[in-house]
Amino acid sequence: MDSDQTAHPGISIRYTSVQNFGFFNRTTWDATNTMVGGFTPVQLLITSGPGTGETLFQFDGVDFYQPFVLNSIDPSRMLIVHSNIYESLDRGDSLDNLGSTVFIFGNGVGASPIAYGGRLAGVPKPDVFYVGAGPALLHRVTLGGPIAMLSKPGRGALGLVIDPQNYRHVFVLDFDSRIWASFDEGASWTELTANLPSLSSSVRVLEVVRPAAQGKPTVLLAAGSVGCSSCLTHEPRGRNGNR
Repeated sequence: MDSDQTAHPGISIRYTSVQNFGFFNRTTWDATNTMVGGFTPVQLLITSGPGTGETLFQFDGVDFYQPFVLNSIDPSRMLIVHSNIYESLDRGDSLDNLGSTVFIFGNGVGASPIAYGGRLAGVPKPDVFYVGAGPALLHRVTLGGPIAMLSKPGRGALGLVIDPQNYRHVFVLDFDSRIWASFDEGASWTELTANLPSLSSSVRVLEVVRPAAQGKPTVLLAAGSVGCSSCLTHEPRGRNGNR
């Protein structure tokens, strides 16, 4: 949901679809939670890169659980991942095909996890993304810039989150319910799994919470499919002065 109250005060923009991106629409809602107008189909037209002139369905197809995410800094931007990475700056109507994800689908729980948009030293960085791509991560920092492939430990990537105040801190949940952290943009990794296997046999979701109080450590939440949850804290020091 796009709830950017600076860009559109009192209005939220919501996205809905069924499986395989069917009936992918935008709707607009006012402050009383009343829909304004009707459904607006998201065009998904490729306007740059391979497949230009075709829709996503015509050129690439979609997955049953089709992954997409709105930008955490500018929610009018969208990233969609299938066989390629597609970036939209206009709510999904036009897509820039950024290239192959080098990903094999079929895990039954959706495809590549995505983190899109972040901050560094208080400065918004809307162009940043990380995308799970099989045994690696794909990472970009600037719009139009190179997409790097980052090696990582563990088996694949089921979940992926970044510290909302420091995009260089990235956390990955693998398919063995192990959690890995990098505090240097994927150059090195540390395992944070700890005692999670004794709490849940199948960890499915990661989330990062950064308390507002000064000096409080960032908290990484991990939730399992059987209702168990755990939390880990990280407080890295000595990395360019960031915590």
